[in-house]
Amino acid sequence: MVKNFDGTLEPFSADKLFLSLLSSCSHRKSMIHDARALTDTVTRRTSRDLNLGFISQKHITDTCLGILDKFDKPAYTYFKAHYMANN
Repeated sequence: MVKNFDGTLEPFSADKLFLSLLSSCSHRKSMIHDARALTDTVTRRTSRDLNLGFISQKHITDTCLGILDKFDKPAYTYFKAHYMANN
């Protein structure tokens, strides 16, 4: 389960994570491949926390930002502007 910024809980969705990363990578020629690899990386890095019962949306967002910052600055900037502005 994921605890959203507003406190509600929802099931973790790798598909939802993939779509958010895909939109951040839309400028890349290999955007689908990159978004899948990024989704796998974020899921692996947060899996221990997911196994505890729930994880905060903030933790997932921070993990994505940390990975994107090292992977692709434009994707990082897009993700930060889009997902942090809404929360």
